[in-house]
Amino acid sequence: MLNAFRLSLQTMKKTLFFACFLGFSTFVQAQHVCGTDDHYAHILKNHPDAKIEELKANLEAKQYRERLADEPQKRASYTVPVVFHVIHTGGPENISRDQILDQIRVLNEDFSYTNANKSKLRSDFTNIVGSADIKFELASRDPQGNCFDGVNRIYSPLHIDMDMNEEKVKDLIYWDYRKYLNVWVVTNITSGSASGTVLGYAVFPWTSSFNKDGVVMRHDRVGTIGTAVASDQGRTLTHEIGHWLGLFHTFQGGCTGGDQCDDTPPVASTFTNANCPSNGNSCSTDSPDLPDMWENYMDYSRGSCMCAF
Repeated sequence: MLNAFRLSLQTMKKTLFFACFLGFSTFVQAQHVCGTDDHYAHILKNHPDAKIEELKANLEAKQYRERLADEPQKRASYTVPVVFHVIHTGGPENISRDQILDQIRVLNEDFSYTNANKSKLRSDFTNIVGSADIKFELASRDPQGNCFDGVNRIYSPLHIDMDMNEEKVKDLIYWDYRKYLNVWVVTNITSGSASGTVLGYAVFPWTSSFNKDGVVMRHDRVGTIGTAVASDQGRTLTHEIGHWLGLFHTFQGGCTGGDQCDDTPPVASTFTNANCPSNGNSCSTDSPDLPDMWENYMDYSRGSCMCAF
C-alpha cells in the first residue's frame, strides 16, 4: 500500500534523501512560504497523538540507518500513482493537462537526479547526492478500476480561498491515500497562522490517520508552463512531496535542530538562503562545518538554485 511505502521511505530518509529543494523563486521580502509546518501544528493541536507517531517514525529512521551501516541492502525502486484534483470555476485555475504533465516531468527529473541544473551543485555536496529511485506517473485507473487520465476536474468556488485549516476542498473529492498521491490544485491558500503567501502544503506520512492525506498546490506553482510562474521551475511540488515522504525543512529548529538527515548542514532560519549566498554558512554547529546547502529542495531558496535531494 502507498502509505506503507511512504513510511518505509521515511525510515530511509537519513541515508537516501541527500539534499532537498523548494520552488520558492522570490526574495525574502515577498515571503512565499510552504504551509506544511503550520498545517502540522494545526493537526497537533487537535490530535496530540500525532507527535507520538512522528517520534516513532524518526526512531525507525535512526534504527534503519544503523542497520544499513552494518548490513548494506539493495535499494528498491518505487512508482507513485498521482491523481490531480483541479478545483475550478472555469478560469485560469482550470490548468491544462499539458501543464500537469510538465509537472510530472519535473518531479521525475528531480527525484532521479537527472535535472538539467544539477551541475550547479557545489563540490562540498557532490558525494552525498543521487537518485531517490522514485518515479511519478498520472494514475491510469480510478478507484473502481476504470481507465482514467489522472486528472479530476471539480467545479467549485472553494478554490478561490482554500482554507488549509478547514480544508473543505478535500471534502469535495478524496481518493484512497493508500493507493494514490492526492494533489489538489486551487487558486489561493489561506491560513490564520502562516505568514506570507502559501504556495502549497503537504501531510506528513505519520499523520495520515488524522487528516485527509495529500498535497495542496496553487495552480500557478504547478509545472513550468501555462499559468505557472516559470522562475519557480516546478520545484514547489518537489518540495511538498519531500514533506509527504517525511522530510523536514533544512532550517527545522535552526542551528541546534536540523532536518534529521545527518548529511544536511543546519540552517539558521527560514529565509537565510533566499538569495542563494555563494559562501553562506549560517551555522557552525555541524562537524565538519559546511556551508548552507541552499541547493537542497527542502530549503527556502530560489527554484533555479535547487538541484538535489
